[in-house]
Amino acid sequence: MVFKRIEMNGFKSFADPVAIEFTDGITCIVGPNGSGKSNISDAIRWVLGEQSPKMLRGGKMEEVIFAGTQSRKPKGMAEVTIVLDNSGGTLPIDFSEVALTRRMYRSGESEYQINRSPCRLKDIRELIMDTGMGVEGYSIIGQGKIADIVSNKMESRREIFEEAAGIVKYRSRKAESERKLEHASANLDRVNDIIGEIRGRIDGLADDSKRAEEYLVLRDRYKEVEINITLKSIESVSEKNEAVRQELIELNEAVAEQKSKREHLENQLRQKRKSAEELEQQTEELRNALTALSEEIYAISNRKELNRERLAALAREVDRLEGEHRALQEKLQREEANAEALRTSQKEVEQERMVREETLAEKEHIVRAAAETLNAREETLQTQKDRLFELTGKSAAEQSEIDSLLSLRATLIKRASQLESEGSTSDATDKVYARDLEKARNECDRKTEKIRALQKELPELESARKTLAERETRLKSDLSEKTLSLGRMSARKKLLEELESTYEGYGGSVRFLMQRKLPGIVGVVGELLQVPKGLEVAVETALGASLQNIVCRDDSCAKEAIGLLKESQAGRLTFLPLESIRTGRPSLPEKMKSAKGFLGVAADRVTCRNGGEKVLDYLLGRVILCQDLDSASEISRSYGGTFRFVTLQGDIINPAGAITGGSLRSNTGSILSRKAEIEELDGTLQNTGKEVLSVRSALEIVLKRLADGLDRIRETEELLRETEKDCAVRQSEIRQMEALAEHAAQSSLRRSLEQEDLKKEIGQADSSVNTLRDSLEAIREEIDLLNRSTGDLYDAIRDGKKELNDAFEAETAARVDLSNVSVRMESADVFRKRVEESLRQLREEVVQKEQARNSAEEQIRQLSEPSDREGTTLQEKEETRRQMEERLTELQKQRHEALREAEIMETERSNFEQELYTFQMRQREAEVKQAKFETQMETLKEKLWEEFEISYVQAMEFEAGTFVMSKALRESREIRDRIRALGDVNVGAIKEYQQVRQRYDFLREQQEDLTKAIDELNAIIEDMDTTIRKRFKESFDAVVENFEAAFTDLFGGGHARLSLEDPSKPLESSIEI
Repeated sequence: MVFKRIEMNGFKSFADPVAIEFTDGITCIVGPNGSGKSNISDAIRWVLGEQSPKMLRGGKMEEVIFAGTQSRKPKGMAEVTIVLDNSGGTLPIDFSEVALTRRMYRSGESEYQINRSPCRLKDIRELIMDTGMGVEGYSIIGQGKIADIVSNKMESRREIFEEAAGIVKYRSRKAESERKLEHASANLDRVNDIIGEIRGRIDGLADDSKRAEEYLVLRDRYKEVEINITLKSIESVSEKNEAVRQELIELNEAVAEQKSKREHLENQLRQKRKSAEELEQQTEELRNALTALSEEIYAISNRKELNRERLAALAREVDRLEGEHRALQEKLQREEANAEALRTSQKEVEQERMVREETLAEKEHIVRAAAETLNAREETLQTQKDRLFELTGKSAAEQSEIDSLLSLRATLIKRASQLESEGSTSDATDKVYARDLEKARNECDRKTEKIRALQKELPELESARKTLAERETRLKSDLSEKTLSLGRMSARKKLLEELESTYEGYGGSVRFLMQRKLPGIVGVVGELLQVPKGLEVAVETALGASLQNIVCRDDSCAKEAIGLLKESQAGRLTFLPLESIRTGRPSLPEKMKSAKGFLGVAADRVTCRNGGEKVLDYLLGRVILCQDLDSASEISRSYGGTFRFVTLQGDIINPAGAITGGSLRSNTGSILSRKAEIEELDGTLQNTGKEVLSVRSALEIVLKRLADGLDRIRETEELLRETEKDCAVRQSEIRQMEALAEHAAQSSLRRSLEQEDLKKEIGQADSSVNTLRDSLEAIREEIDLLNRSTGDLYDAIRDGKKELNDAFEAETAARVDLSNVSVRMESADVFRKRVEESLRQLREEVVQKEQARNSAEEQIRQLSEPSDREGTTLQEKEETRRQMEERLTELQKQRHEALREAEIMETERSNFEQELYTFQMRQREAEVKQAKFETQMETLKEKLWEEFEISYVQAMEFEAGTFVMSKALRESREIRDRIRALGDVNVGAIKEYQQVRQRYDFLREQQEDLTKAIDELNAIIEDMDTTIRKRFKESFDAVVENFEAAFTDLFGGGHARLSLEDPSKPLESSIEI
């Protein structure tokens, strides 16, 4: 398998498509530095999958794309294709010719192809694996690669041998299998853990599921029984309530007359109480001032006690610092004694070192003397050899020079004749050069002026482009935000409209009837009402189940709808015929309208579409809206008896005084506000749509202006580049013309000088030949004399070398003794410095302890001074407190007197009210009865909603034909006992058990599949180990045999060997050379 051809387009310096054919034999690429030779080898590495920019002599991978020049634009893509001859079937692919292609764009995206079919980088690497042709293979040997192989770590050499043995793909597949095995084992462990966890839960969930199913059956029966009990109770209480209501109307008129008399007496009582409250306020202010003064006295006392304790603590701190100071002084004396002993020992070692240095100096002197003698003899020998070499060379040089001079003489004569002919043509050429040079200079000046104008225009265009780009960014951001908001509001409006059209939030009976679109049906109450924002909760609470009543035109429409409900078994509904419904709104007292917290009658604050005003009066004519529960309670006490009071939070005060309140779970508020929100969204969507169109129009204008600006910038830059290029060409032409003119002038001058020199040189050559012939004879005689003297010097040098070796051995022994003494001295010096550092630290600690003691003594002096001043202040505060206590006693006496007078007036009011007691008792008994009955009815209706989340009308659907209260109560009690016996019931356990059981069965199947996969992977890995070991051993033995033979051939002899560090582990052992 060989390379046949490489094709490059846009890769590094190859801007144009280039194809290089690799013919049989060796292909060499030659060229000057910077011509792109190395880019071809980089292209081969790159197309074979190299991912390191450093290996491609770059900083980023994008640098492989042609970057452009002054005359050419940069390329947007680099592509390299290498064609391989696969006629021998080396590559595992059914093609005799394989083309590998790699393409890269400036965006960073890469493409890989095999025979022009898209593939992955992994596919290319697997295709050429074990061929030695990969980026790390031995077929591509770069600079320093051989040195890396020889000098690198032994473990790293395995990569080359494994590539040659063809086991890389097996190792890769084995590693992939091991990764799969590890992943499968981890999954199996995780599945086993989950199965173990589920197995412990599944039995318990089965029991919970059975109990939950039994509970659901009991709950449904309990619901049916309880609803019938509640309906029967509501019917009984309603009859009693009607009788009490008639009695209460008569009593209310008498009570109103008595209230006016009571108000007059209460006004007088309020004046008395106000006087008592003013005295109470003065008393409270004085009491607060007295408390503050007592706290100040207490704080001063605490500070005195704290200062006393701090003085005692500081005294103890001074004693402690004194003791530590004495201990540090003693330790400092001991360390100074140790330092003195170390200095004495160091002096003794220094004396020994000086003796060893003198001995070494003597030995060095002997070595130098022997070396000087030997050097003198070698220098004499070298001088004679140099002289002999010099004379030999000089002899050959003089002979050569004689030959050269004779040749030179002939050449000089020939050159003289040439100069004569060249001089005749030089004058005409000089005139042509001068004319062309002047024309080129004028053209270059015009180009330079045009470049200055373009360079001035470019910054102005770029500034305008930046301004437009910033405007574009802002408009895009604004458009994105508004479009997103428009989408959210459209989705919300669509959702609300769908809910409105499907009557979502209403009962099943309402949806059934409204979807039939019967004639005469006006709509549902909740659909027809338009409630102002903020009143949704109050109106919802006031309406309750009436929110789902049906408004129809007349009684016939209602009868037809009821018949349809009965026929379809679709439940029960309440109908409000507009023609026959009777309304009666009581008049409002004028004072109630101005009462605090009064918001108005609910029927006046709400509107109803499609002519449903009578429905408002019927449902909300007696409902008063109040700000909160406090204001509703106050108004109901003064004007109650006829109206229901509802707060914005949904609390209700009934005419009899019963109060209903708490948290609300109903979501019907969304029903009331749905229409209003849809209308609000319509308006908002229209405004936002207009804003989107406006922003989009502005963005289009900016984009068009930006595109025009970019085109203008590109045109200007292109014109500037062309002009600069033309100017550079002209300047280059001018420089060439100037050089030619200068060269012509110099050539003319040189010809004249050369002709004169030639005449002199010919004469000198004749004279030099004669002189050299005489000198050559004398040199040959001196060479014979030097050859005889050189032999005697070789013998003398051999004896001098032996003497020098003996002197070297003696010097080495003396140097070792001196080194030992120096080491001892350095150790002593290090220990001495450590002791001196310890002394310095101890002295610093002594100074610190003295400073701390002085600081504590100064604090004692400062704390002693303010203690005396606070004693005087404390006495003054005590006297002020005594005076304030006397004033407080006096005010309390005055307040008690005012309260006594108020109690007298209270007694008078009680006597007056006693006269009306009998009449009021009758009224209250009636109110209590009515409140009791109404509360019972509301409680029973709320019970239906709270327990079963159905209204009274919807509960009528569950009404039994034959009903016995005693039997129903007994059955209800038995069902509650059975539910209680079940204990805590998790209804979700039914679905959870089904899900867990399904998951448990699925995980068991996964467990079996994973176990089977692990066994198969282990078998695959074992087979691969056997194949890898066998192929590596065969290949390594062949390489070992050829390595020694190749080494001998390359280096002309010698011996080399390859071996495994541990032959018993051929796949893990490192390779030694």
